[in-house]
Amino acid sequence: MFSISREKNSISALNRLTSKDIKEIHKKEKRRSGGKLHEELTSLDVPECCNKSDVFIHKRSATDNKLYTTYSLIRFLCLNDTPGCLQPNRDERLMQVALSMKYNSGCISRKVGAAICDKGGNVLGVGWNDVPVGNVPCSYRSIDNLHKKRGNKAYSEYERSDEFIHHIIKSNKKRYSKVKHEPFCFKQYYQKLKSKSDCKCSKKIKKAEFTRALHAEENAFFQALRRENDLSGCVLYTTDKTCNLCAKKAYQLGISRIVYIEDFPDDAILQTIRTGNRKIKVDQFSGIVGSAYLKLFSTPFPEKDILIHRE
Repeated sequence: MFSISREKNSISALNRLTSKDIKEIHKKEKRRSGGKLHEELTSLDVPECCNKSDVFIHKRSATDNKLYTTYSLIRFLCLNDTPGCLQPNRDERLMQVALSMKYNSGCISRKVGAAICDKGGNVLGVGWNDVPVGNVPCSYRSIDNLHKKRGNKAYSEYERSDEFIHHIIKSNKKRYSKVKHEPFCFKQYYQKLKSKSDCKCSKKIKKAEFTRALHAEENAFFQALRRENDLSGCVLYTTDKTCNLCAKKAYQLGISRIVYIEDFPDDAILQTIRTGNRKIKVDQFSGIVGSAYLKLFSTPFPEKDILIHRE
């Protein structure tokens, strides 16, 4: 009786929600960094939960019907019941490679992995977002070492300037003792510094342009081009949706298809990919990756032994 009453009360409460209430709930559910601490800790952060999933079921196009969703669910249930009964498809194999690459990244903001394969599904190049060879990743640099000018090769000439050091210390004045040994993100402080200046171009500064790292797709392109002179018809797998900078490179190199996991608001697809006389197919990944990939596609024992014991 109690559960029925509670259910009725819940339905009644939901029916009283206005459009404004719904928008506020949605805003809280997708809250990212930058909000108040208590909001960060109590937010469901639905987008981030989705991005950390291991099983993705997406309609590949507007023409996909319920049969594809049904097939995907049945396939997952079969693997869950009998791990190893089915093999991963090409998208799953190659996205697993891209996903594995991202853990090499020394970026403290976002780790991204990428892989490029030819028409036959052979991997030509892999990459992750990281600083150019000869530079030190952000995860190994600290504000205190910069301030005391220890390990100067780890910091650029600009970072060692009095202007930047003064800005980064001033920005952490109240909590310097707590954060001085922690790694810091250059682009974060650079943007704040320039936004306070009188420079007319300060409003035009973009994050992607002033990051220290090369993007995962860029590193994958470079590696693939060392092996192949022509990447026309190749497929790019990336854990994050491709930005405008990398989308232009993919278009120029003749990439025929882009597959990604994490989605975020950006005009790279509409502006850079869907233009001109070439068409690049763009798909949000659908399938199994991550820890689920290892659990569902591997058998606890060799299949032959299982079949023998069944007899």
